[in-house]
Amino acid sequence: MIPGLLLTFKVGLTIMSVVIFSIMLLNFVTYLKYDSILDNVVGSRFLVIADDLRQTVSNGLDLGLSLKELQTTQAVIEGVKKSDPQILSISVFAIEGGDTGKILYNTRHAGIGGSAPSVWINTLKSHASSKYWILNEDNVGSVGVTIVNNFKEPIGGIVVRYDQKYLMEKNLFFAKHLVFYSLSAIAISFIVVLLLVSFVLRFVGTSFGNMHHAVEAFVTGTKVKLPPPNNEIEREFSTMFSATASLWEQLGKVETMMANGKQVEDEHTNHEKI
Repeated sequence: MIPGLLLTFKVGLTIMSVVIFSIMLLNFVTYLKYDSILDNVVGSRFLVIADDLRQTVSNGLDLGLSLKELQTTQAVIEGVKKSDPQILSISVFAIEGGDTGKILYNTRHAGIGGSAPSVWINTLKSHASSKYWILNEDNVGSVGVTIVNNFKEPIGGIVVRYDQKYLMEKNLFFAKHLVFYSLSAIAISFIVVLLLVSFVLRFVGTSFGNMHHAVEAFVTGTKVKLPPPNNEIEREFSTMFSATASLWEQLGKVETMMANGKQVEDEHTNHEKI
């Protein structure tokens, strides 16, 4: 490979390694941000659904009924589930005391009458100051709201579990496009960097070539006339070269004067000896 092209390629690869690392880091941060925003948006939608159900249940409680007596709740939650295919299940549970609870209504009929998971009770109590809470369950999105009585005391909750397949599909779609655009940006950047490096090296190489020839001629004692400077580097070199040549010329004159003086002194000494 031609030395000039090899140097251009090496410098280009060095710059591209920084560019690729920067793009990968930016993509990683962008993907995490997108995933967080999408998760919050989807979660907020199901929180609204859960809050609407809480309001419906609260209206029944305001009439003096207990959670167990709100029999229409089962039909309501089943209707909501049918209207949104992403919803896996909706559960309404009551706190029985301590860390235990009972599922009163559930779109999965098999779960009715069973014990509410302890994580639901613990999460509800840890968010006593907030009526909304999010459950951490593997591969399933879960949001909940707290049901309170007329004394503002928590007596139960509503949990909406939804399928995260939609989130995964959206994230995969975004990731594919992110990778495609990143590879395109890297390819374009590589071409631009090679052209830019080639131009800069050719520009700098010409300047340093002229300076090398000037220094070589100066060292060998050959008179050389520098071409007109085309950039700041050549202007600085021209100034330095002129100053050095002038100093060298003055030193030559001093050396000549010293040599002539020594010759006169030697002749005078020889004349005295005679």
